[in-house]
Formats: sequence, C-alpha cells, structure tokens
Amino acid sequence: MKQIRLENRMQEIMDAKHLNNHQVEMLSGIHHDTISKLKNQPDKTIQMGVLEKLCNTFQVEPSYFFKEIEIGK
Repeated sequence: MKQIRLENRMQEIMDAKHLNNHQVEMLSGIHHDTISKLKNQPDKTIQMGVLEKLCNTFQVEPSYFFKEIEIGK
C-alpha cells in the first residue's frame, strides 16, 4: 500500500516570485518567524489565517501550497 503525504511548497513559490522572507512579511503581514518555519519545516501545520494571507499575497489557491508525495509502498 502506498502512503501519501502533503508537502509544503512555500520555498518553491518564493523562489519563483523572487521574494525573500522580509518581502513576504511586508506583503502578507505574516511574521518572519512563521515564514521561516514554513520554509524550513515543510511538515509544519499551517493555520487557516496564515494560509489565507499567503494565498492572497501570491494570488493562488490553497491547493497550490501542497503536493502529494509518495513515502512508501
């Protein structure tokens, strides 16, 4: 049986938009510590309010931030 987990894509979208932590903080109002945790701890849970701010900032749907990856067979 395959197991699937969701992976946070925070770093990927920041790289694509050429933004650093400080810029995302200024655009979104999300504290830089939270941004760092989301980038460096991809398994970290995310609060709905933070996800909403990120979606508004990057103009994407919530599903953009996560992708399924196989973790076993």
